[in-house]
Parts: sequence; C-alpha cells; structure tokens
Amino acid sequence: MIDSLPNTFQIPTRAQIVSQYKADYLSRNPGTPGAPTDTSIGSLVDIDANVMADTLAPIYYNASLVGNAAALDNMTTQQIAAELQNLGTAFLPATGASGEVYVSCSAGGTFIAAGQQLTNLATGLRYQCNASALYQNGQPLPVAGIDTGPQSNILATTPPTVLTWTSAPIGCNPSAAIVPQTDGTGLSGGSAAETNAHAVARIRSLRANPPASGNDSQYQALIVDTPDVAVQAAFTYPAIVGPGTTAVCFTLVPSTPGASRIPNGAQILAAQNWLAGQVPANDVPLFATLVASPVTVVLGVTWAPGAPGWADAAPYPLYQYMGAVPVVAVPATGPITPTFFALANATGTVLPPQVGQSIALYNAEAALFVRKRIASVVQDSFGSWAVTVDTTTSTSDQTYAPTVGQRFCPWSDSLNSIVGPVVNYFATLGPGEMKTGPTDAGQRGMRRPPNPQAWPSALTNRMLGVSSQQAVQGAVTLFTLPTLSDVVMQEPTVPYSPPVGIPGVAAYLLTLGDLLVFPEAYI
Repeated sequence: MIDSLPNTFQIPTRAQIVSQYKADYLSRNPGTPGAPTDTSIGSLVDIDANVMADTLAPIYYNASLVGNAAALDNMTTQQIAAELQNLGTAFLPATGASGEVYVSCSAGGTFIAAGQQLTNLATGLRYQCNASALYQNGQPLPVAGIDTGPQSNILATTPPTVLTWTSAPIGCNPSAAIVPQTDGTGLSGGSAAETNAHAVARIRSLRANPPASGNDSQYQALIVDTPDVAVQAAFTYPAIVGPGTTAVCFTLVPSTPGASRIPNGAQILAAQNWLAGQVPANDVPLFATLVASPVTVVLGVTWAPGAPGWADAAPYPLYQYMGAVPVVAVPATGPITPTFFALANATGTVLPPQVGQSIALYNAEAALFVRKRIASVVQDSFGSWAVTVDTTTSTSDQTYAPTVGQRFCPWSDSLNSIVGPVVNYFATLGPGEMKTGPTDAGQRGMRRPPNPQAWPSALTNRMLGVSSQQAVQGAVTLFTLPTLSDVVMQEPTVPYSPPVGIPGVAAYLLTLGDLLVFPEAYI
C-alpha cells in the first residue's frame, strides 16, 4: 500500500543483485533436461553476477543519496548547505552573548570606540563594545562576545558581575558592571553553530514563503540572518498601526534547555541596524519587545511499571490540598536557605509535613527538580511550619534555595524525566498577538507566521504529545516517556494564551514559570 511505504529511498543489497542476476539468466537460459545451467559459486554466471553487483553498487548508492535528499530530513550537511546557498543564506555561525554594561567614567563622559575589548576575569572570555559614542557615567553600553558559545552567557547576579577593560578608555574606570535584564539574564544569546534540524526548519519556511519585496517572509529571513545574534525565529505584524508599518520581534535560540529566549536591548538594536536599508525605503519597521508571561504547569501522572515511583508511601502534599497548603515562606527565626525554610499554613486545615517525607521543588534556572528530605518540622510564631532539611546523607539537595510563595510537590526519582519534554515544548512557542482580532479579511495586524500553524502562542494539550506531527517527527514527548503510563494536564486550563500585547510596542511570550507533578489517582 502507498501509505505503508518506507520513508527512505530503498536500494537492493549486493547479494540481492547477484541473486536477481542469476534468476534472470536462468529464465533466459535454463539449460537442457538433465543438464541445467550452472550458477554455482565460481561458475561463469556467478562471476558475471558479481561483476554486475560491483558495477551497480555505486550507481545505486548515488541514487539513494539523491532520492533521500528529496526529503529534507535525510539531507547530508553538505546538501543542506547547498540548499541554503540556493536560497540566499547559509548555516548560521556560533554567536557570543550580548547585552549591556554600565559605563563607569568621570564627569563629562568618555568616548568609547566600537571594538574596544573587555574580559570576564573569572572565565577569560572576551567581549567588545558594539557602538562608538560619547558615553556618560552610568549609561548602558552595548557589548557582544568575541568568544562564542553558551559559555559566554552571564546571568544577572547581586552584586552584578563585572567585566574588565583590556585597555580602559580615557576617563573610564577599569571595570564595568553588567546590566541585569528583566528576565534574570545579563549577557545572553551565546549559542553554538546552527544545527541541521534548525537549518532544515528555515529551509522549509523559506520554500513555503519566499522572501521578496518587503513581504513578511523577507523581514523574517533578514532578522534570522542578523550577524552575532542567535535568532531562533522572527515574527511580523503587518500594518500594525497603519499602512506601511510592520512590527517585528524575534526569539533567541536557547543556549541551554529552559534558558531565556527573550532578546535584550542590545540584540534588538543589532537586528534593527541590520535590517535598516534592506527593506523598502517607504516601510516603517517597528521593533517590539518580548515580555515574558510565566505560567505554572501542573501535571497528574501515573508512573509506568518498573519506573521509580513516589519516594513516600504517603506522598506529601496531595494536589487537593494545594488550594490551602503550603507554599514556601520566610521562617520566623531566620532567612530562607537551601536547608532551612518555612511552609505557609494558610488556612490551618492541612496537616503538617512529617519528618522523613521528601518534597520536590523545581529549580527553573537549572531546569531541574531538587529533593528536600525533611529532618524536622516546628510550627513557628507566624503559624508556618519551619522545616529543616536532612543533610546527613546525599539524599537532599543542599544548593537550591526556594523562593517565597513557591509551590512544591511530592518527590519521585522519575520526576526529572518529565522536565525535558516540557521545557522543549515551551521552546516551540511563539509570541502572542498585539491586537484582539483581525481587522479585515487579510488579517492586517495579526502575527505572521500565523497562529497556530507555526510557532503557536498558546499552551495546549500538544505538550503531552497527542499531536500526530510530533509522532511523525519522533519527538520525545510526555506520552513517549518510558517512565509514564499516563499523564494529564491539571493546570492551566487549556488552551491558555498569553495576554494581548501593545500594537507596535510589545508582545507577550509564554514561559515556564514553575512545574509541579502529583499522583494522578488523587487529582
């Protein structure tokens, strides 16, 4: 049947060629009764068959390369590079992190030229100024990594990380503090070179929507090609505030699973400068910012036979308690630490945790569940339960400090198998709309590529892996995990969309804020 054909170009093996040659020979010259034609090993027919197999093998091999290349997923790296070249682009190189540092200089300011270098003394990685200008004290200065890759990213910290000038500009202090971004990053966007899978996705997009004459596809293709910025996908909103106007925003390739995909001001400026002069002169591109819209995902699961189950016979807390229970709070007798914190007993109707029970907290920065085994529970003067974590064995995490108001769930050694598919799903989401609905049949002002055909903006049950397309692509989804027998999404109610943005100014992007997993039987 045509629908059961293999997904690769099929060629015969050498042995099959030899066998087929002999069968064809015998059909034409079967010999005489009592003296059949000799096709045994070493016979003339056998020698001819093997020569034929040697001749045809490279021809079949070349045919298989051509046939498989008809499907993009089977292309070799060289074939993908050739196709990209035919489309006017190329593999995107590795990029360095970019962002801003605060200029620290004397009154009156100082001139800093593009290309002047700074170094992170802790790692030895180098960065450089991106824009020549007269900078005043405290003014942000755009910088980008000379050294590339995810290792060039720097998180926002308190106190802030500083970079040191290789040769400080006249009037400048020797160091400059990194400007923290609203999503918790400092310098971000450092990424490895483009993968074959990402390049294939770009080729499909370019084939489906050829860029030309300032159309949406041209804007998107140009933004993706922005030098020194690891753009994952670009989005346009045509005629967003009137004829000739196009809002543009983009996401970054996540440097690590769960990392921020929201570009900072320096990266947006780089894309804006790159786009200038490459689109029709009477167009008015408006570069919008992406705003994170964090969402808490709550799953109910049934672990598969053989997979590690819940650590405790009576898992704590159960989901039905979560309207009243326990979120992390500040203890009455000291600050929150990785091994000491309180659980707020909001209504007094929930039983306290017990010594020996294990709870799980999601560390969003590391995209990892951590285990805290309870060593002691004391009700403090705030009415909360002050919890001390067991540090006598390696069972408990002793590095992650939970945040005030953070929810938690029971611990299972299978929990972290769930993180990858959820994080990867969020990395496939695009920004939401800037308007509440289409203004005409052409949907001017609505996002391109359109929702939800590509880069859907809403959270849906597709995260679980019910999409037939995910099955075709062999994606690792929750439903394909060997640790799970079943999974349901309890929160949020789907479809769950981000807020509507501000036309030409901002668009919202759903991000994974927190992740909790509970026994499905008790939900």
